[in-house]
Amino acid sequence: MAKVTSSHKGPLGLPGGITLRPGVPTNVERWGIIKNHAVVRSWINAGVIESDERPDEPKAAISTPADDDTAAVVDDDALAKLKAEAKELGISVHYRWSAEKIQEEIDNKLAE
Repeated sequence: MAKVTSSHKGPLGLPGGITLRPGVPTNVERWGIIKNHAVVRSWINAGVIESDERPDEPKAAISTPADDDTAAVVDDDALAKLKAEAKELGISVHYRWSAEKIQEEIDNKLAE
């Protein structure tokens, strides 16, 4: 949560339904997400709104693999090589297929 203050002449509506009145510090929950909205970002850059975001509060949740979970991270070059190999074998690769699925299809094709 952050306190956000507007220096605009009239009220400003933030995504999520929060209205900022001129000069009135307003508590805004999920500020870590809202501040990345294109319009809100432009207001911040123009100095129309300011926040006192607290550095100790958690940032917006971002899903990242654990440090020891290297299997979850697929190298883009390796994936591109697998797709190229599958194409050479006549396999139509779906854009949502994982590297494991592509490798499985290649192995099945080679086993024929």
